[in-house]
Amino acid sequence: MKYIALTIGPIFKTLSMARKTRELWAGSYLFSYIMKNIIESLKDDVEFILPYVGSDIFTEGNEVGLFHDRFIFREKESCKLDSYKTLENILDYELKDLARAMSKLFKKNGEKIEESELEEYLKNYFQIYFLEVELDKKNFKEGENEILILNNYLDNLELNGKLISKEPKNNYIAKFMNYSNRKNEIKSDAFYSKGRWESIPEIALSELELIQKDRKKYNNIFQNYDSENERDIYQEVKNSFDIELKSYHKYIAIVQADGDNLGEVISNLDGKFTDFSKKLFDFAISSRDLIKDYKGVPIYAGGDDLLFFAPVVNGDRNIFNLLDDISNRYSELFKDDKSDNKKTSLSFGVSISYYKFPLYEALQEAINLLFNEAKSDKKDAIAFKVLKHSGQYFDALLHKNSSSYEKFKELLTTSIKDTNTLNALHYKLESQKFLLKNIVIDETKLENFFVNNFNEDIHIDNRFLKQVREYMNIIFQEHSFFEDGFKLLFSSLRVVKFLKGEEI
Repeated sequence: MKYIALTIGPIFKTLSMARKTRELWAGSYLFSYIMKNIIESLKDDVEFILPYVGSDIFTEGNEVGLFHDRFIFREKESCKLDSYKTLENILDYELKDLARAMSKLFKKNGEKIEESELEEYLKNYFQIYFLEVELDKKNFKEGENEILILNNYLDNLELNGKLISKEPKNNYIAKFMNYSNRKNEIKSDAFYSKGRWESIPEIALSELELIQKDRKKYNNIFQNYDSENERDIYQEVKNSFDIELKSYHKYIAIVQADGDNLGEVISNLDGKFTDFSKKLFDFAISSRDLIKDYKGVPIYAGGDDLLFFAPVVNGDRNIFNLLDDISNRYSELFKDDKSDNKKTSLSFGVSISYYKFPLYEALQEAINLLFNEAKSDKKDAIAFKVLKHSGQYFDALLHKNSSSYEKFKELLTTSIKDTNTLNALHYKLESQKFLLKNIVIDETKLENFFVNNFNEDIHIDNRFLKQVREYMNIIFQEHSFFEDGFKLLFSSLRVVKFLKGEEI
């Protein structure tokens, strides 16, 4: 049977040009816009294996890119069209249409750029590769199927893609991202159009619901923030609304997520591709809803692949609660999908950065944390890094199925009678590091250490201190190398302090 597979890029190169939240969305929008239109043009004549292509994927109101950067389809037996040639024609039309729309957008912003110049630029910029292959299931090796074979072909196409000998003088993609907002010439029901994009401080402050308190004051502060970054926006918020701000209100979480062991699971599907694709789509929709309920902002949700902004704290919930909710939804949907008893899970890279930290660098951090930390070794993990305004940082790797992670979450929910306890705890543990190295694996000695060092009235019957001691006990049972365990301990306590609103 004849199969056709397509991949589109360069996604990361495009997103890395973003300097503002709306620019990041616009970069993601371009790829979803193109893929959505190609899929819609073909869907009546071919059978899509990946992604899921049902009527609900084209409905308005999704507010997030749901279209993958790859698709795989096979021709329907009743269809006689030349899908390969048709795909070439569709791509030509889409790039011409995109060039026309971009030209109008640039003209509105005082720049006259010919459609022909933009079309030539887009053909060189986008890395769109596709191939047509005849596959016979009788010749498949054990563990092979259509998806795995075609994905390998696409991987090779991307590695051997076109080389551009000279970068063009004008970066029209960056211009588009800069001019773009949700009301532009390129409209598609791949996204829901409403108003303007929230800036980073707006997302970070979203738990305060300032716009509901006084819409006029809110608009006066934030309407032109993107073009006036030197203003002390937080002082304006504090003065205008007469509120005290927490340290975490000046930070935002950028989260990148990706499924683990998906290749192994796909190899065991035995032709049940449609159900699996539908699960990926359902997960994308569920994730979007969970992120929005938390007052986060989804950028794209391509099946198991997520990118979103989120406030660090939202009321009595924090970013780790949201990640758990997303993980639980993923596990629920894919509980019956496994290969050799290996199930798919979800890993996260979480960059928590100061609001003035360059967006493209924070995005790069999230990607590095995901692929270089969380998805290494055991997977099913959260790798986070808190990037302070001073340039310093602290980070940790949390394994979601570990006892230490469960205890970490308990620390986040435990109230502290006296916040000075946290500062004293950090000082004592750091100053006694070499002593601790010799006693942490002995529960009695560790308990005596806490009794001797935390013996003031405020420490008596202190539940938080008891939980820290228990957390230490678990950490050093799980980490044979002391330095690894100590780093996790310190980063955990610092993030607990941070999420409770204290300075870090």
